[in-house]
Amino acid sequence: SAAPAPVPEGVATAQTALAGLARLRPSAPFRARAIALQGDAATIWVAGELSAPAATAGAAEISVSAGGTTESATAALAAGQRGFVVPLPLKRRLTEPVDVRVRIAQPPGLPPLTDMIRVDAGAGLAHPLLFRRGPSTGNRVEPVAEPSFSRTERARFDLPGAAVKLTAARILDRNGAPIELPITLSERTDAGGQRWSTAEVILAALAPGDYIIELSDAGGGAEQKVLTAFRVTR
Repeated sequence: SAAPAPVPEGVATAQTALAGLARLRPSAPFRARAIALQGDAATIWVAGELSAPAATAGAAEISVSAGGTTESATAALAAGQRGFVVPLPLKRRLTEPVDVRVRIAQPPGLPPLTDMIRVDAGAGLAHPLLFRRGPSTGNRVEPVAEPSFSRTERARFDLPGAAVKLTAARILDRNGAPIELPITLSERTDAGGQRWSTAEVILAALAPGDYIIELSDAGGGAEQKVLTAFRVTR
């Protein structure tokens, strides 16, 4: 029998990026996301998102395990808050995947909210941190742990690093074909002095479905690209 036709490279790349969306858990009460920023010593950035605002003030306990060592950090959660982003500096560069565990204690009688993520320490660009802004956030910018957004929102994708310089960004469909949609590129420095390159897109023009944002960076001289899949709901 005839061999199946080869899958075009752009389609295969898109399918690889979209595969992670199978792990979305929209009904989970808490989700976490983590990215690794390599430098002389690595930093793990951890974002957490509650499905409903916290009823009381509390804290997220974060631990990062790699190579037999564990580092920890705490992120405060105010009553009414839904998300947080916190950096966890390590004492060395990463040469192996790390396990990130997040735990939020609940009132007596209720089990803690937990999540665990494995982060690969690649040599290329980190995947971005995600943020949303729209009616559900009171027009505040809120961290996103899973790449799922409503069409009523703006999605923001932040790449960390002083050497990162976003030169282009585009939205791709499930087959890797570009979609004409304006994307605003900018830079910011957070309260801790960390520099971020950001891409923001208004999602109203997209039908519900799965998409990819392709971010291109030429900050280190040679262009690098990172593809991040996301889902758009009603």
